[in-house]
Amino acid sequence: MKSPNRLLTYILYCILLTYIPTLPGAVQVQSQRDELCKKLSKSPNFNLNYVSGKPWRFYYTWVVNMGNRCMEMKFLRVTRRLIDRIGVTMIDYMNEDINWYTATMMTSVLRIQTAKNENPRESLMFPEKGNPGGFRGVPNMAQNVGEFAKNSIPLTHQVFKLFNGGKFLVMADCNLGLAALMARPNQTLYRSEILAMAEEIWDADGYLICTDDKNKNEIEGSLAEFNESPQKNKMY
Repeated sequence: MKSPNRLLTYILYCILLTYIPTLPGAVQVQSQRDELCKKLSKSPNFNLNYVSGKPWRFYYTWVVNMGNRCMEMKFLRVTRRLIDRIGVTMIDYMNEDINWYTATMMTSVLRIQTAKNENPRESLMFPEKGNPGGFRGVPNMAQNVGEFAKNSIPLTHQVFKLFNGGKFLVMADCNLGLAALMARPNQTLYRSEILAMAEEIWDADGYLICTDDKNKNEIEGSLAEFNESPQKNKMY
């Protein structure tokens, strides 16, 4: 049976497609883990119709530095077939009873320029009552399910919120104390804009990711250096 940290690492892999040797968020006290999720839930702003369709690219993460990985998340409305496919695999491994047909959406994460044999990482999402944008999730562990004991996998807990007129989308994992800032890649974005948005949302340690996906004239430096620059260079 896996240790709690090992289990959390596997669940994080299902969501963000990366193994993290240590999980700083996993050892945070509960108040630190809850900080961002409570903040996002105070004034919810999430619309599945709006976020569905074109993918959202990860540009910034809090707590965990994912370096130059480039990933995209897609949101899908669930069908009975999707629920049955994930439910058949996961029902014996979840550590609580689930009303499977209350799921309303599925998230799917895939690395950009991924290997042909790598499948998207999926999570089936169940909305929280009274908390628009809050979801409990069942990660589809089909590729790793043999690593787990029966009745050992907890529901994940995420909160999603749109910012800046829907230009940015934040995903916070309330179990691990991790978060990511996303935007659709088919729009004009500036590094300074991403950093300013991240600073406004949460003052925890954070990191720009997908760092190779930038204009060749992109200025490197801190938020202050970007704000002092006489010219904003287009990032994407």
